[in-house]
Amino acid sequence: MPGLLGIAKSTGSTTTADFSAALNLLAYDEQYKYDLLFEDHALIASRVHMNKIGEKDSPHDEGGIYCWIEGEAYNSNEVAKVHCLKAGSFPELLVESYSKGILERVLADIDGYYTAVVYDQHRALVMIISDRYGLKPLYLWSEGRCFGWSSEMKAFLKFAHFTPVIRKDALACFMDLGHMMGNMTWFNKVTLMEPSTILSYSLRDAAIIRSAKYWKWSCIKPQVCSFQHATEDLGDLIESAVRRRIDDRSRFGISLSGGLDSRAILASLNDVSRVVTYTFGKPGCDDIETARLVSSRVGVKHIVREITRENWMVNRLFGIWKTDGMWNIYHMHDTAVSEAYTTSADINLSGFLGDALEGGLYLRGKAHECRIDKKLAEKYFNGYAGYSDYADDFFDIDHMDVYVFQNRSRRFTTMGLILDSKYMEHRLPFLDNRLIEFIYSLPDAYRVNSRLYNASLMRKFPEFYRDIPWQRTGYPITKRVNRHYLFLKKSFALLLRRLNLKAENRDYADYWSWFKDGNVVPFFRKLLDPRTAIYSAYTSENYVEKYLDPHVKSLRDHSEQLGLALSVEIWLQQVYNKRYMTNTRETEERIRS
Repeated sequence: MPGLLGIAKSTGSTTTADFSAALNLLAYDEQYKYDLLFEDHALIASRVHMNKIGEKDSPHDEGGIYCWIEGEAYNSNEVAKVHCLKAGSFPELLVESYSKGILERVLADIDGYYTAVVYDQHRALVMIISDRYGLKPLYLWSEGRCFGWSSEMKAFLKFAHFTPVIRKDALACFMDLGHMMGNMTWFNKVTLMEPSTILSYSLRDAAIIRSAKYWKWSCIKPQVCSFQHATEDLGDLIESAVRRRIDDRSRFGISLSGGLDSRAILASLNDVSRVVTYTFGKPGCDDIETARLVSSRVGVKHIVREITRENWMVNRLFGIWKTDGMWNIYHMHDTAVSEAYTTSADINLSGFLGDALEGGLYLRGKAHECRIDKKLAEKYFNGYAGYSDYADDFFDIDHMDVYVFQNRSRRFTTMGLILDSKYMEHRLPFLDNRLIEFIYSLPDAYRVNSRLYNASLMRKFPEFYRDIPWQRTGYPITKRVNRHYLFLKKSFALLLRRLNLKAENRDYADYWSWFKDGNVVPFFRKLLDPRTAIYSAYTSENYVEKYLDPHVKSLRDHSEQLGLALSVEIWLQQVYNKRYMTNTRETEERIRS
């Protein structure tokens, strides 16, 4: 995504030209804005951004203390008042709180989606800061006397002293889970910033001297609240969270699907004059039909972008480059149509993680009202649980799903946001601090099977839920549906389609069929041939035999795992051979040639 980049001069012979080349990798459109390059005796740093949110220029400078921010906070003035600080911009707040020695206390109260860097030139000290949940990525390169930070990992490839060494365990983890764990990345010596963290790096000593959490899940205390009152409060908090993310200048979009979360955002708005909704999918799919019905309830403009057998692969290879190889090509559903939304909106109000957190999606079995432990961690993440320390006191709360959130949502689900953030800024109402603190102060039993969430949505926004179906079940949430029945119904319909018998496919995509298409299979086969593929250096598996052939020849759907295999090889080709970093036309020509 657009964002921050910096490198310590102790790294070696880093030139301004090298740095500018690295910064260019964070820009995907000529409309992006480059801030002035900052350089002194100790470091080089800058920012590139879409000029839609946050500060127009950086760094903010107060007497030799500098601050760069990618993202924004929604309660800066409120936090300044609480801590008796001057009300001003977000970077002004951070610099002042640092100068007064209360930076950690202030950050613990910030509600935002951001990463930040504070540089104290007098002390030759750099502080790298992540937001509370660590959802806005910032990657750190620390190797000997080399140190740098970047919003996109690929920028390090432009520095002469950086050698991209692939971690075999990262490849195994990605192929098995579909995502990375903890703070691991593809490269040795490169890590993702932890959530709620201030990392301090001494430029004099060329060393990380401290890494501290400014907030932990244990900061949330349980409360006694009846289910009825919780239902009322949750709806009000959702509405407030949405309205706190609305300003008077921007054009807003809502990516509306057949789910529950995005329609709650639309329902929370008291003025839709600057809002459009948009939906992608196969013609006639349930998502499009439901979204059209929801949009009509308030008379908002609804834009439909169709995904078809002809355009589904458009931009997906480039999408792997945009996401640093950490997002399965299978899940890049809207790459063919997403940039078209920028003509109608500047900021997307995203329903990101509403069902997962407020709806309790990660609560399974009887693992309720308990802290994460080794057994539960391994249940979700198999042998890779050890890459994220479940014993860390950051997770000291009697809700095991916060660990799943930090590893599944943060390392998998958020990659869709990261891909889309190349063309549009996002605001995430369901990650509002007040809302999260409320949800995790309640018993897990309230959230099981979306009991609280559905009841709250029905109470607060009945016209959007009473008679409009939920894509997951095909029925409104007022109707109880047996999960076993839904599973059998979907499985039977899928079997009929694979046997070429009559069965309507109402999903937003048909990857089982599209991944078998004769126009793409030869390209997949050539790409994954172990005799020429790069992945063969890191695994003994033959991806053609294990994933491609079974998918093409059998009734079983291997498309998601095949997508992972393709993503791995394409990323390796991009890193080592500089291939597939192309625009749409060039990508299509490569696939069909």
